[in-house]
Amino acid sequence: MNIQNSPNINFKGYDARRLKGFFMGTNSGGIIDNMQQIGRKEGFKIYSKMGSGNNITCGESIAEALPIGDREMWAQDVWTFSKDKLLSSQNPIRVKPICEHFNISNGENKKHIPGGNIFITDNNGVDELFIGEDSLRGITTTELKNKYGVDKIHILPQMDYHIDLFIRPLDNKRILVADDELTLQVLEKGRNKFEEFCNSEKGQNPIAKTIKFRFNHLINSFKKDIKKNDLPQTEDIAKIISQAGYEPIRVPGRLYQTCTFSKPEPLTFLSHDCNFMNANVLKNKNDEIIYITNKSSIDRQLLLESSYTKDLDFSFEKEFAKSIEPYVKPNKIYFVDGEHNYISNIMLKGMQGGIHCTCSEIPL
Repeated sequence: MNIQNSPNINFKGYDARRLKGFFMGTNSGGIIDNMQQIGRKEGFKIYSKMGSGNNITCGESIAEALPIGDREMWAQDVWTFSKDKLLSSQNPIRVKPICEHFNISNGENKKHIPGGNIFITDNNGVDELFIGEDSLRGITTTELKNKYGVDKIHILPQMDYHIDLFIRPLDNKRILVADDELTLQVLEKGRNKFEEFCNSEKGQNPIAKTIKFRFNHLINSFKKDIKKNDLPQTEDIAKIISQAGYEPIRVPGRLYQTCTFSKPEPLTFLSHDCNFMNANVLKNKNDEIIYITNKSSIDRQLLLESSYTKDLDFSFEKEFAKSIEPYVKPNKIYFVDGEHNYISNIMLKGMQGGIHCTCSEIPL
């Protein structure tokens, strides 16, 4: 579904465009440190509200972190910036110092929408909105158009909790879409390569049985989870994206466990072992796409990072990188994990979020 006709306000937002930087709420697990390191190389800044006060810092002086679990960790869902406004905030206490620091006006209102459930895309110079249907409650389409300055609204069914867990706009009207069948194919490719490797002289090792068991277990488990998943599927999302005039690009972007509850009402949610869709995407000064996503635990689970498998030439992360290589250079893809596998072991699995969830884009 798409809804049309609204004045354009030139949002300069969230597909692959130049950004001033990202606003983050916490350095839990060293995630700000990771983003700053990439920013120094690629030309963007990290801003943060740290500690108990309202001071906002930038650059090298990030210090005290908010406690783990503080809602401000999810900056993408708490604050939404346009080029010259703080469009909305889930935490009104922070609005004044944020607006003063960035010299922007306060467009904050009570109808806040989590940023993880929207993307602003560029359609030949006109901004359009992709939004998850769960965020339409309590707000009219006219209000949406005025709030985000878009001409068209494209509504996506919730293939996951937020749309930033299953799609990721690039540029030139191209949108990555997670395809679970492709993920299975990648895992099966890895298993087949490993079986061939085991038949070689280098592959003779007692640990081979363990790795083969893990490949088979992961593949069979994911097949079951795909069947249990009653949420909308890739075909549903790709069809809407195509009808909106964009190109859906299917990628092996996630691996999850399906969790279902019957009370108080039927509910399905996905617990991610891997999510490459949840990514910060921007362009640097050379107009190159920068893709910053979550490191996966899958290579570790399969012992693909061991010295034994170094000659196997297979990695779950590398396979995803290959899938977007026509659009993003391999050296411009970053897999971040914080300290002690914080993102892959704690955020994705236990907190249902990743690096995109912790970074609110600040458009130029």
